[in-house]
Amino acid sequence: TGEVKPGEALTYTIDVVVAGSVLTEDLVLADTLSGKQTFAAFSNTTGFTCPSLSNCVLPAGTVPGSYQLVYTTTVDADATGVVGNSVTIINPATGTPPAVCESCTTTTPVIKSVARVSKSVAQTQAARTGDVLDFTLVLSLEQAANAGDISLIDTLGEGLEFVGVTNAGAFSCSRELTCILAAGHMPGQYRVTYQARVAASAGAEVRNTVVAIEQDPNNATPSLPGDPGQPLCETCQTITPVAREVSLRISKVAAVREARIGDLVRYTLEVENIGDGDLVNGVNAAQVGNGSPLRFTGIDIAAGEQAQLVYLMRVGAGVRNGVQVNRAQVRDADGSPLSNEATAQVII
Repeated sequence: TGEVKPGEALTYTIDVVVAGSVLTEDLVLADTLSGKQTFAAFSNTTGFTCPSLSNCVLPAGTVPGSYQLVYTTTVDADATGVVGNSVTIINPATGTPPAVCESCTTTTPVIKSVARVSKSVAQTQAARTGDVLDFTLVLSLEQAANAGDISLIDTLGEGLEFVGVTNAGAFSCSRELTCILAAGHMPGQYRVTYQARVAASAGAEVRNTVVAIEQDPNNATPSLPGDPGQPLCETCQTITPVAREVSLRISKVAAVREARIGDLVRYTLEVENIGDGDLVNGVNAAQVGNGSPLRFTGIDIAAGEQAQLVYLMRVGAGVRNGVQVNRAQVRDADGSPLSNEATAQVII
């Protein structure tokens, strides 16, 4: 009664009642197993001779009474659906049934497998454009083998480009990306790993989602994720932040080649953001010779854009004759360089 698990034992009992008079010829019972189970042993054959399940004989001359035949089977590890047996009464002399079989078959459902799905991404830090991310899908089967094919359908979010499957394991994978675990796999964990690249179109984060569907072998109607009995998705989505890289290229020119004490010298600084991230609150530091640096703060330049800084500097009375070099570099708010160092020189 109820459900049976793979590996468990089932006990079958066949009751035979001889009524009225003794048997005039041998009575042969042929018992046939159905589903994935394996005969173990007879535990009671009183009155019978049983060379095999398909040939249990209650001999002629058996007196009226009740006779019982009992045996056990073991449900196979990969059993699904139902297991059962069917008994047939055979008369060897004529090939016709000598009696009526009141209950000839039994069926016992095999407990359904429980499937759980999770996914993960190996990278724990923010990704950058061009990075290749490693993803893992894990399908855990519990209690029993899967009765139907289980499909893992993985959808890459905007900003991710499929690279390829690195290890399909027991799955059969196709397209971008559907991986199928065929019916009949034993309880355990099954993994598939693949890679995807962060594209230039990625936003502040990239997402990746998986759904799982187990097809019912007894129902042609396609199942849907979340239907009763469908695999449970424990971690269905990964979210990876994307860090944009700010990379600046600067150039600097002076409006004159020579100047005297007291002159104003105009400098022009071109700043181009060649990275894929926006510069926010950048700092430009310009310095002439060994003098104090001139700082421009709060510089914002979007990716792919450029800015121009123009400023005047007076040649001070203490400046020595000769070549004076004006240096400039853009740094972030923490002081780390974001650009090359640009220079311009003036002869005093």
